[in-house]
Amino acid sequence: MILKQYLVVLLTACSILVLTQRVKAQSTTSYFSVKGKIVDSLSKRTTGWATILIKNQIDKIIRSNISDSTGVFIFNHLPKGDYKLEVISLGYGNKMIPLTLQDTLMRDIDIGTLNLNKDAKQLKEVAVTGSKPLVKQEIDRLVYDVQADPDSKGSNVLEIMRKVPFVSLDAEQNILLKNNTSFKIFINDKPSGMLEHNAKEVLRSMPASTIEKIQVITNPPAKYDAEGFAGIINIITSKQSANGYKATLNLNENFPAGGPGIGGSFSFKASKLIVSIFGGGSLSKIPATANALFRNTTDEIPTTLRQQGSQKSDGRTGYLGTDLSYEINNVQLLSAQVNVSGRKNNEFAFQRSTLSNTTALLQAYQLQNDYNNPSNNMDLTLNYQIGSRIKKGRAFTFSYRYANYEDESNNTLKFTNQINYPYTGFFQENLANANEHTFQTDYIDKFNKWGLESGAKAIIRDNVSHYTYSATNNINNDFSLSQDVLSAYTSLAYANKNWGLKGGLRAERTFVGGDVSQDYLHIVPSIAFGLTLKGDNNLNVGFSQRLKRPGINRLNPFTDRSNPNLAFSGNPELRPSTINNLILGYNHNGKLSVNIGLGYSFFSNLDFRIYQYDPATAITKSTYTNIGKGNALVTDVYLDYKITKDLNINFNGNLTYLKVKSMGDIVPTTEGLYHNFTVSSGYRPLPTWRLAANLNIIGKMPASKSFQSITQRQLNTSFSSSHALIKEKLDITLTLNNPFQKFRTIDTGTTGLDFYERSNNQYYLRSCKFSLNYYFGRLKDDVRKTKRSIKNDDLSN
Repeated sequence: MILKQYLVVLLTACSILVLTQRVKAQSTTSYFSVKGKIVDSLSKRTTGWATILIKNQIDKIIRSNISDSTGVFIFNHLPKGDYKLEVISLGYGNKMIPLTLQDTLMRDIDIGTLNLNKDAKQLKEVAVTGSKPLVKQEIDRLVYDVQADPDSKGSNVLEIMRKVPFVSLDAEQNILLKNNTSFKIFINDKPSGMLEHNAKEVLRSMPASTIEKIQVITNPPAKYDAEGFAGIINIITSKQSANGYKATLNLNENFPAGGPGIGGSFSFKASKLIVSIFGGGSLSKIPATANALFRNTTDEIPTTLRQQGSQKSDGRTGYLGTDLSYEINNVQLLSAQVNVSGRKNNEFAFQRSTLSNTTALLQAYQLQNDYNNPSNNMDLTLNYQIGSRIKKGRAFTFSYRYANYEDESNNTLKFTNQINYPYTGFFQENLANANEHTFQTDYIDKFNKWGLESGAKAIIRDNVSHYTYSATNNINNDFSLSQDVLSAYTSLAYANKNWGLKGGLRAERTFVGGDVSQDYLHIVPSIAFGLTLKGDNNLNVGFSQRLKRPGINRLNPFTDRSNPNLAFSGNPELRPSTINNLILGYNHNGKLSVNIGLGYSFFSNLDFRIYQYDPATAITKSTYTNIGKGNALVTDVYLDYKITKDLNINFNGNLTYLKVKSMGDIVPTTEGLYHNFTVSSGYRPLPTWRLAANLNIIGKMPASKSFQSITQRQLNTSFSSSHALIKEKLDITLTLNNPFQKFRTIDTGTTGLDFYERSNNQYYLRSCKFSLNYYFGRLKDDVRKTKRSIKNDDLSN
């Protein structure tokens, strides 16, 4: 018993002795916390996401950290000692201060505000050039700075597209990328339903003053879906940094053809929640214009079709987009995007039609066509990103997207003065609906100079169409299409001081069901190389394989009979097409800025809209078919020359050699040289006043989605005057488009194996435009986004 008590006392004493030694050791080792805030030395705005290093006296890094979005940083549990604190931030010179941690009575140290100075090299460059370059070249894309273009204040986004390298507009104002209609348009690096179906109308109603920049991704890396032969146009909306909030409001009016429009953007920050909103709408009323169609056939019994008429339209378009971001903590981020848009277009057309042969009148009628086409889009994207506390640049992103599109088109036709035409009228209607669910996960990481991107994606898409045609009796047709796409990708990137390399591989498996049954797999490679030379010269080389997967608009067998002598339909047997692109690019920024792109593409089994004449019914029938085989050589040239600080001239042009041969005797071979270029000039007689002039020449070129039809050349001019009423707050722009000619007739010829058809459509050419921009507010932080999000760019319609 005594021995047991002795052992208890001994163990207790030993424990007290050990605890005493630990307390003593801790009292002799002092730990400190250090915090501070980083700001711009001139604007006093906070500088977020800067790198802060703690070094010892031999410059060995002891600790590192990153400031948050408000510029604040903190280090905990720093041992006693003499250190150096270094701040590194992109666009600023490095800042080094001594840090002494010795006084044990002050263990929580606030070093206050650290002012960063702009990098001296950048300041020198600004002093030399006097303005920001409009174009910047990156390894796989080109960036056009819309805010640096003075013409953006009085233009809509569709008009400003003429000045973007690689981009042009055809005779009907359809957007072309490298003279190609197969590409994708994103809003803020994500697909949007508002641009998937009605891009021309939405961009025409969207003021360019609400746009920050336009990225032209001519060689998309593996993380993007393989869809889109020419690449991707990514429109970034304005989100300027300031304190509190930032907003832009635009009011405009276009007459005699067109109407009023409004657009704007608004951003604000409340604690860790940041919201950005952009939206607008427009009314478009087009007075009556003339149209005509002439067709000659060369079969056994030649016929001649003549149609003359007029049409007028009344339309409206509206759109609204939001970006939301909530920073849970330093490594977790939630973000969401919601986009909605709607369009309603009403047209009324009158037509006289006669069909005859060499000896007699075969058919005649007068037609009134009342056409209505309402449509709406909605898409919602949710992203959750989790980063790494120990490794900057590593992140997982999980995303979900839902999209819905509804479209209704109906024609009510009434006939009078019929000769050998059986109907007094008929009604046709097509109701289309598309639903889409997308699940995606992405992983990114960095290893010294290497970068890794990898991910997987699943798209579940359901489309339905209900068609009704009523003449003497009703004809109904329901068409359903399911399209499930499973994909995975991996890409590696290496960045050195003067050069970079990016390569990747993407696999896409497509399962098509419903009224069409298909199953196909594509393995799509991509590689890009960028080299920075002396004198601010950049060289880029790349190769990619791209895919065009047919959507419901091309597959749906619904037949449009709104013109009784023409019939347009889809083709359920259509297969996907592939194209191979080789790209070489050169970029230089300076007093003379130059961007030159050379591309060579070769393809087979390409799908085009074809036209064939049916002598039994005297109808020209049109559908899509995989018949195209050929190649294209494309040259894009962009030049911007600052003659003086107040005078500049700009050139943006495309020259394409195209050869397409039909696989089989279906349509004739097409071969030709096509061009499209714009010359712009601006002069600033006073700091608050700018004059501008634009000349656009569109040569003859294939009509949209067809190489059988060739549209003749045309010329456009515009003159504008912009005035700053209140500096950086309020400006007004007056624009006169095509003052020398009131109307234009778009002349399109279509050649078949046994017929030639020519259509003439008149458009209002001369117009006046008034635009007013108002800027107000201040915003502290840009909307922080997840590093990855869903990009559904896998489908063509």
